[in-house]
Amino acid sequence: MPLRLLAVALSLLLSVCFLGLVAYKFSRDTLEHQWERGRAVIDHGAHWSAEAVSFIDFAEGIDAPACSDAMLTALRTRLFQHEYIKDAGYLDNGHLLCTTTLGRSVEPMPITEPDYLSSTGYNIWINEPLALSPNARGFIIQKGHFNTVFLLESLPTDFPPGIRWQAVYRSENLTETIVGQPGIYRGLPNDRRFSVTVNHHYAEYCSDVIPYCIGVESNHWRMLNEHRWLVALVLLATLGVFAGTYWLLDSRLRQYNSLGNRVRRGLERGRFHFLYQPIVDLNTGGIVGCEVLARFEDPLGPLTPGEFIPEIERRDLTWPFTEKVIYNAFTDLETQRDLPDGFGVNINFFPQDLYEDLSRNLPYILPLKSTRFRMVVEVTEDKHLDANSARNTLAWLGDSGYDVAIDDFGTGYSNLDKLHQVNCQTIKIDRSFVSDIEEGGIKSTFIAYMVQIARELDVKIVAEGVETALQEKELVQLGVHFAQGWRFGKPMNAEALARVVACSTGSNAPVSAGH
Repeated sequence: MPLRLLAVALSLLLSVCFLGLVAYKFSRDTLEHQWERGRAVIDHGAHWSAEAVSFIDFAEGIDAPACSDAMLTALRTRLFQHEYIKDAGYLDNGHLLCTTTLGRSVEPMPITEPDYLSSTGYNIWINEPLALSPNARGFIIQKGHFNTVFLLESLPTDFPPGIRWQAVYRSENLTETIVGQPGIYRGLPNDRRFSVTVNHHYAEYCSDVIPYCIGVESNHWRMLNEHRWLVALVLLATLGVFAGTYWLLDSRLRQYNSLGNRVRRGLERGRFHFLYQPIVDLNTGGIVGCEVLARFEDPLGPLTPGEFIPEIERRDLTWPFTEKVIYNAFTDLETQRDLPDGFGVNINFFPQDLYEDLSRNLPYILPLKSTRFRMVVEVTEDKHLDANSARNTLAWLGDSGYDVAIDDFGTGYSNLDKLHQVNCQTIKIDRSFVSDIEEGGIKSTFIAYMVQIARELDVKIVAEGVETALQEKELVQLGVHFAQGWRFGKPMNAEALARVVACSTGSNAPVSAGH
């Protein structure tokens, strides 16, 4: 998946999660708020019931004639001690005879059938017309000769727009609406207080003291419309989360998948593999050695040496990389019994490692301790080779039995005097000189001088990048004895190299991995 698409996907996922959390918080807060508002209504009703019971118990104990001034005075005095009772009356033979508000001036008023009878024996009227005012209606609780009157408008039912609710009296066989919109209360199981659907939030509360319950329902879309500014703010915040997350992830992913980090992880996780290009004796056609070439591929794809080598140098990983090349290559090649003893294995070294004397660690690399092959240290011409430490290291390598080859000869700092100081056993002609042979370019004319230098120093000379029969013929005529390039075989694995070496023994023909 491309990095940018991955960053977009992760940012979108995080933004959706953020929006989901906000929606969940809003939903939960809405439900909790609805539940608390409903609880306030029912708790208010519980206060009504408690006051009604207390007042009626007191009224039944008054020792005074019915509707006498003494009774009414006692009732009015008691009434002042209650917060919610607005009126109280005396009943007999199905008629209301007097009230604390109107006294005895009220005409005897027949009492209608109650809306329901509570489990404790109290008659309840809901939304009943009141004697104290022609247009007044209230909630009446009565037992024996006395009743108490409560005003429905005193209930805390100032729900915001978009909220529907219903308060009910609930018993085993009866659910009676007290106030609110019929059909809202659902009667959820005891272990559930909330319900959320596509369109609604619903909260329910039932009192533990009185048999009253309330259901409160809100419409999502209407509430969102009522809070348009909040919705816009949340959407802007979500957009900010997306943009910020994308920027952060994109930068981190790019950093994580940068060339340098890919190379570092590749070295740690074995993303490098190694191929071997034959080095051929042009006189016999036999393969006398090979150059080890590193290749890289990870889940993001391959990297060329021109991409990963500079990163290895920049991150100061040159010696760990070289150690890995040596260990893997010699371990790999030792398994190929068709490769002869003394077979040359050319390993490219970084000049700075010679300068820093790190190559003196070679004896500690396990496969080199008992190898039957001959290791050739290839080093590119570089200013580091001018340093005494580098020269001392090269001398130590020669004394320790390792051959030294100057790679890409002719493109750097070399001259005859420096080659004497380096004390190498092989020089390798850079491919740019070889490719100029067929065109008769000026660079190809320098090959003869390089051959002469090699003879004067008594060192071998290897031509790199040989691809055609004409190049091979010209090199032989110029006195070059060894060569490598696609003319003799592309880089190949160890098994293929062993087969090619076996096929090339005693042959003067070009060889390839396919033979």
